[in-house]
Amino acid sequence: MRILITNPPWKDGDKIFKTGIKNRTPQIGSPDIYYAAFPFFQAYTAAVLQKNGHDVFMIDSLVEKIDEKKFLKKIQKINPEVVLIETSTPTVNSDLKVAEEIKKITDAKIIFCGAHATVYPEKILQQKNIDIVLRGEYEYSMLDVVNSLSNGNNLTAIKGITFKRGKQTVNTEEREFISDLDLLPYPERDLLPLEKYYDGLVGMPQVQMISMRGCPFKCGYCLWTHVIYKNLFRVRDSKKIVDEMEFIKENYSPKYIYFDDDVFTLGPERVIDLCNEIIKRNIDIKWGAMTRPDLLNETIMKKMCDAGCVALKIGVESANPLILKSIPKPANINKIRDVFQAAKKIGIRTQALYTLGLPGDTKKTIKKTIEFAKNLSDKAQFLLITPYPGTPYYEMYKKNGWLIDPEKWDIFQPYSASIKLPNLSPEDLKELQREAYRQFYTGKVRIDSLLYSLKKDGIKRTFLRSIFWSLTKLKIVRDPIL
Repeated sequence: MRILITNPPWKDGDKIFKTGIKNRTPQIGSPDIYYAAFPFFQAYTAAVLQKNGHDVFMIDSLVEKIDEKKFLKKIQKINPEVVLIETSTPTVNSDLKVAEEIKKITDAKIIFCGAHATVYPEKILQQKNIDIVLRGEYEYSMLDVVNSLSNGNNLTAIKGITFKRGKQTVNTEEREFISDLDLLPYPERDLLPLEKYYDGLVGMPQVQMISMRGCPFKCGYCLWTHVIYKNLFRVRDSKKIVDEMEFIKENYSPKYIYFDDDVFTLGPERVIDLCNEIIKRNIDIKWGAMTRPDLLNETIMKKMCDAGCVALKIGVESANPLILKSIPKPANINKIRDVFQAAKKIGIRTQALYTLGLPGDTKKTIKKTIEFAKNLSDKAQFLLITPYPGTPYYEMYKKNGWLIDPEKWDIFQPYSASIKLPNLSPEDLKELQREAYRQFYTGKVRIDSLLYSLKKDGIKRTFLRSIFWSLTKLKIVRDPIL
């Protein structure tokens, strides 16, 4: 069958196009104007379908900056029999409108997937233009659906889907998780504009990959951990990970690899084993990853540095121990500080990640977090808490009346306040977020960070960022741009 897998344009009122969607936390207004996460699930699904003889096409309108008119023209040219859209909470209403336009120009079956669709499959199917919803991990659900449609078979036996049968909505039984991630083919990268996918932790050219899925920790705000992975985690074999690194190096010649894992350093023995394999094979490529401070120590970071690690994202969230305990997250502020100091001594750049608007947050606690952040790391990210549907925080914030609107989906993203706390209005939260970025990036001249930016991103990007930050410091530009 002819199958199109796509991120459609993101419409919002009269604005035709917005950028910045992420797989886990879709967003608009990100300070990093270059950021674009590689769509792993879509790319893995494309690879699985191709391996089984189907014709696959991919359009990522967001990174290609394609508006709806151009997008629909591309679809007419492809003439797909099936269209797969990975929707998200802030984009769902836009995606449903785009699906309606697709139905006007093609007879294709339209399938929705992703976290929001997993939480609300019946609501999605109330829209007449959506035929099937894939719940949870969907690579093999999609393969089974496409094979069934191709052969004219009944969909009832396929696990992990929701579909229409006349006026009835049918939820099939849950699909088992993929137990061995190494059985998946490499994600399909050649159908996508690979050079446009960028995570600012490491430089360009870069390729993104994964070494694991899921996370055993149960932070109440984490969308994919609760909804897609159900707090289950699986890791790939170290040799297979390095096999893919070699494949990437030979076929795409990047300077950097970014591991888009939730907690890359989960399991110290696994991390050491992986690093030893990278060193043994002399991969000689720089890389970065994301993790938590309690999963790092000097021994692990030294080994990672020896294996090519140049930068780490580290989730800190808050400088208030009581708030950290409630998440739950490591609450020893001194130990958190020690981890960042050790990374600096070893030579690993760091980006600290913070969340503003957590339960218990006030102007005082957030300002304390901003002050704590200023001298901790090389880079920092300050997100507004987004209690996505399907997470414990959604139920908590809804019950407490802290959501601005429990179903105003377009504001559910971390650069738009979707909450109000007893002592913090949405306007307060947004202004505190702006102030956090202003204080961190314009409070002092960061010569070492400037040199690192020049090394990894080049003169043009570094120069543009410097101009924007100067304008931000003077408050000529309100929102900072990284």
